[in-house]
Amino acid sequence: MRRGQVGRGAFPPSEQVDVLSVATAHPADYHCRATRWSLDDMLTVLRQHHRCWLMSRSSLWRIVEDADLKPHRSVYGLNSHAPAFEAKARDICQL
Repeated sequence: MRRGQVGRGAFPPSEQVDVLSVATAHPADYHCRATRWSLDDMLTVLRQHHRCWLMSRSSLWRIVEDADLKPHRSVYGLNSHAPAFEAKARDICQL
């Protein structure tokens, strides 16, 4: 049986926020030995910490690309030191 095609935005906003949260954090925050994120490293972290089990590498790339983030080119990405950054980002993205 073939799977039905799913269009863009198939992942809920909460999972997209999780992706952006990981992409903008330093890899060491998630005990990753890399100094810069790769898609495989981010996918591993998302599957372990944020329960994004069904997300593929290409879906992860699309979310990061749509947000115009390039964590592989930056050591820190867009890191915020605000104490409640993830909660604020989640609220804004759910609007």
